Amino acid sequence: MTINRIFKVFAVLSLAMTSALLLSPPGYATEGYALLKGFWQCQEEGEQSTLEFQSNNQLIYNGQSANYQLLPNAFQVIENSGPVNYYYQYLEGTLIIFSPDGSMTYCQKAKKSSVQTQRSAQPQTTVRSWPPPYQRPPGRSTWEDSSPEKLLYKFAGRWDSATSNTLHNIYLKPDGSFEDSYEAGYSGQFVDQGGFQTGNWGATGNEQAGGRWTIQGTLRQGTITLIHGNGKRTDYRYQVHCRGSECYGSEYFFNGKLYSVKYIYR
Repeated sequence: MTINRIFKVFAVLSLAMTSALLLSPPGYATEGYALLKGFWQCQEEGEQSTLEFQSNNQLIYNGQSANYQLLPNAFQVIENSGPVNYYYQYLEGTLIIFSPDGSMTYCQKAKKSSVQTQRSAQPQTTVRSWPPPYQRPPGRSTWEDSSPEKLLYKFAGRWDSATSNTLHNIYLKPDGSFEDSYEAGYSGQFVDQGGFQTGNWGATGNEQAGGRWTIQGTLRQGTITLIHGNGKRTDYRYQVHCRGSECYGSEYFFNGKLYSVKYIYR
């Protein structure tokens, strides 16, 4: 197994990370190493692995050593084919590493001795991953519920926001992937210097994207994060639409704009 295959879960486009580097404030390297340093127990699609950041330029993955350099929200590993940037996010004690093929690796801090003991014991402790199984959660829900099962069951669907000229659809799928579609159309009239109409004009546009999504928060409010295939990250702060004491579970504000669910996976 080559170092390229071992780190396949980290690969992100170099251009995106270079742009982030140019726009980031000083001190990111110190903060990044303070977060990453130490020993991690990881899991991807049921397979367990270990990751250790020994210093600010040396790491070990499953016993294999590699040199790296810290970037904003990423680290650049020197591989046989050259430097490669790897994107990560830290949420509620879990280090999430994103792959360009859409897969995710989940890592949690651990002690070497405890990990070795776990490997020899049965059953083996696993790291909780996203997304959880898509099924109706047991029991009644409240707006303050924050379990991944209830968040997935609530938000998996197609969310739409429409104006007189635009339509934005966000498909949040149960398997943790998403599709993002934006359409815009505008029209008007041509007039001469005297103010007389001489013709009509129209313009349309369409944008589509895809990748992986995660969520952090409660059924009332929190953040939905979209990780695009090119490494771009979009955060949507969501909050349920309420009027007085009545809240509408099919309507949410995403970054202040009202969206309603038009399709759910049931």
